[in-house]
Amino acid sequence: MKAIIVEDQDNLRQLLTILLEKEGFRVTGTDNGHSFLEKIEQENFDLIILDINLPDVNGLMLCDIVKKEKIKYENPIIIMLTSETGQDMVNKALKLGADDYIKKPFNIEELRLRINNITSRLSKVPDKVKKVYGVMIDEQQKKIYENGKEIEFTKLEYELCLFILKNDNRLITREEITNKIWQKEYFPEDRHVDIYLSKLKKKMVIIRKHIKSVSGYGYKFMLK
Repeated sequence: MKAIIVEDQDNLRQLLTILLEKEGFRVTGTDNGHSFLEKIEQENFDLIILDINLPDVNGLMLCDIVKKEKIKYENPIIIMLTSETGQDMVNKALKLGADDYIKKPFNIEELRLRINNITSRLSKVPDKVKKVYGVMIDEQQKKIYENGKEIEFTKLEYELCLFILKNDNRLITREEITNKIWQKEYFPEDRHVDIYLSKLKKKMVIIRKHIKSVSGYGYKFMLK
């Protein structure tokens, strides 16, 4: 599991790093919002610990950016850090999608328990389940989830969806899809690929938004 800590107080960031590493996280740290934005473009994290009062960018704004792009950033758990004593700031963070908050100064044992709780939630996702751009794929159970909701598929719909998700950012020809999914020869007058893809578009936002038709060839599932 991967975590990033966005906190401008060096001693607190180091403490959080030690606690998370003891829980099995691979930890990245930064002291400002702009660096955080650069890092999440390079890799996705399971857990983000985010200070609200950063020197350059408000943490609430960063939380909002990540939660509005759940698919892109694979919907990480976000814990907000705040020195505010009132409830208003906490409410704002929760409304923006933060999963939890910790008020400064905090008790070390409370922090450890909160981290344990987060770790427990993350570990409930079995190893056989893979995440592809925020979509959860359980190949053993032949199930696909989008935004936490299981998508109901027929056998062929599932196989086609899985094939597309695994072949992003390249041209996929109709012939290739036919050979792989239907295991038969492709004929230009055969429209079964287009028909089934139309069904997938109705069921999944990520397919509807990111797959593009390439005239005369097939499709591209573009995520970059």
